[in-house]
Amino acid sequence: MLQIKQLTELPFDSYSAKKSNGRVHPLIKFSVQNSSLDLTADTKLPIAMASGMFVEVIKEVGLCLWNSGSKCLVHIRDLKENLKSLEVTMEQLMQIYEDVQQRVQTEELLLLAKRTSEVAGWFDEVQKLKEDVSKTLRNGEQNKCLAGYCPKNCWQSYKLGKRVRKMLDEVEKLKNNGRFNVVVAKMHNSVNKKPMDETVGLDPMLQKVWRCIEDKSLRVIGLYGIGVSKQPDVKNIQNTILQKLGLPEGSRFFLLLLDDIWERLDLNLVGIPLPDDQNESKVIFTTRLKEVCGLMGAQQNIKVECLAQEEALRLFRMKVGENILNSDPRIQQLAEDMAAECKGLPLALVTVGLAMASREVPEDWESEIAALRNTPSEFPGMDSVLLPLKFSFEKLQNATLKSCFLYCCLFPDGYNIRKEELIEYWRAGRFLDEYDRDGEYIIRSLKRACLLESGESEEFVRMHGLIRDMAWWECKDKVAIFIKKDAESDEERGLRIRNGVERLSSWDYSIEDVLINSSPSCIEHFCKNVTQLPNLRTMICKVPMLTTFPAGFFPLMSALTLLDSWVGHVKYFIRARDSHVLEELDGLPNLSEICIAIANEEASVEILIGSHKLQRCIRKLFLYSINGLTFLEVSPILLSRMEHLELWDWEDLVTLSPETYYPRHEFSLLRKMVILGCHSLSDVTWLIYAPNLLTLELSYCRKLCECIALWWEEKKKRRKNAHILQSYGSTFGEITFPT
Repeated sequence: MLQIKQLTELPFDSYSAKKSNGRVHPLIKFSVQNSSLDLTADTKLPIAMASGMFVEVIKEVGLCLWNSGSKCLVHIRDLKENLKSLEVTMEQLMQIYEDVQQRVQTEELLLLAKRTSEVAGWFDEVQKLKEDVSKTLRNGEQNKCLAGYCPKNCWQSYKLGKRVRKMLDEVEKLKNNGRFNVVVAKMHNSVNKKPMDETVGLDPMLQKVWRCIEDKSLRVIGLYGIGVSKQPDVKNIQNTILQKLGLPEGSRFFLLLLDDIWERLDLNLVGIPLPDDQNESKVIFTTRLKEVCGLMGAQQNIKVECLAQEEALRLFRMKVGENILNSDPRIQQLAEDMAAECKGLPLALVTVGLAMASREVPEDWESEIAALRNTPSEFPGMDSVLLPLKFSFEKLQNATLKSCFLYCCLFPDGYNIRKEELIEYWRAGRFLDEYDRDGEYIIRSLKRACLLESGESEEFVRMHGLIRDMAWWECKDKVAIFIKKDAESDEERGLRIRNGVERLSSWDYSIEDVLINSSPSCIEHFCKNVTQLPNLRTMICKVPMLTTFPAGFFPLMSALTLLDSWVGHVKYFIRARDSHVLEELDGLPNLSEICIAIANEEASVEILIGSHKLQRCIRKLFLYSINGLTFLEVSPILLSRMEHLELWDWEDLVTLSPETYYPRHEFSLLRKMVILGCHSLSDVTWLIYAPNLLTLELSYCRKLCECIALWWEEKKKRRKNAHILQSYGSTFGEITFPT
């Protein structure tokens, strides 16, 4: 309650006030105490005079009370509006706070500096005021039910309104003080600067990383891909943190960079607090293995791709030097060729570029390019490139994964490997059994290790050129690969076959060229080596121009288990002069897998039908235009092992297999069937017993198309899993399966 102990004293000059010793003495005194007016008057004054004086007193008292009370009413009246203003201005202050905080954190990180005392104090003041404002706003919400005007609530509303007004002033003051010119001060104990090479082709990746750093929801960021080279040293990491980074004790923010992680690193073990919302820190690490990103709890994974052709050439030229590049006009083109052999891998571009920085003669460049293509492990400095890649191979979990990976080097550089075909090779190599479903898992595991990458579609995978070189380097004593891609002589290729070779593949490079078109010494040497390889188990001939295997080629290959001469829709055909091939294959004791095609050769078909051994070995069979045969008795032994069967342009074929075999056998491995131009064939009822058939392709088969719908209905009745058929196509005649 307002208390005025003594408001004023009124002289009575107009009423002849008494004077004493030159001073004017008040004849009436008044005070307001405890809500009552206390007047003391000189009773000797006349009534009229006293009455006038009383009126003046009342007027003065009323004026004072009104001025004081009006201020109270303003706080109460504006309370609701001021509460809204306080909420809005506080939000504006917090936005300024966040901007200053982001600026401080960035400059502390990049400039290795520490926030100024003024900024730190401002942060504390804002946080304290934020708590007070939140409490005040909650109190304001509680008063809203009475709108602040209830008589019994007037006093609380007045006090709240007065406090809100004061807080508005404080918020405005902190907003003005938050406009800092300088927010950090350079620390004395900073990290020494080190010279850095110019980065090439990394801008897009760095932008991704920086966006992740700015994203407050991301605490752990993983970069994975080709190029990491060693294992983490926990003690070294800890010493680096303590001695170099100079992080203050209790720091709420830090950015930790970990390079070259091959397995989970326990951050607590090296004294690093786990990143969370409280410490606002970031951890960024690089690794070759995508799986490590998961083990480290990365919230964002960024794949570090190889450089594009233009960027790769730029990096390579930087390392070679313009003086060498301009020393001879031919070196410019040779430099492009050599950079292309590095497949965009930065480590390889740097290594090879530095190795060529002193080669001024074009002939030296040509020689080194040939060496890099054919024996990369012997190129100067390439150990530093291949060894890190080899470590990725060594980190694979088991021997099956390693064997399956090494098998991939039988394919050409950058070749799109069909997953289904690759898994078939693994089964043929006995890394997987016939019913093993782990093939897709192995492919995914190799992709996570960055040893395989996605191909042109989901059906394919590829192997990076230098990864393939590393794989070949690992098993070079057991693998021979022929790939016709340059002008190197056939004789030089033939001479590199070693006696210990277990796998041989030829791609777009005809063995026939070596045997027939080359020099006599090369033919003799190649035949002597290939036909006397005691350990040769796998032979893959993906050669469109290959038309024959010479007589006597196979008998001495006693260990051969897989022969594949299947080249897409262009096959190796066993023709009339080649019937000896099946006879020789029939004599191989260990042969278990054959992928082969027979064209215009009735005698070879009869050999195949008459050999239970060959029928048990065939996985893929292509029969083309076997005129003269109207009836083909394909035994259940053959069909029980076959995965892929194609019949092309066999117009005389009427019956494929006798019905007497059906009830007793199931062709569970058959997954693909192609029939083209077999107009007389009208019965494929035996396909009912192929429950795992995935693809059926029919083209120009009139009678067969007329009855296929009935076959489908029968298949549905006999097998509940008829829906497994994934791909069906017909080029001649529209077929609608019964529903």
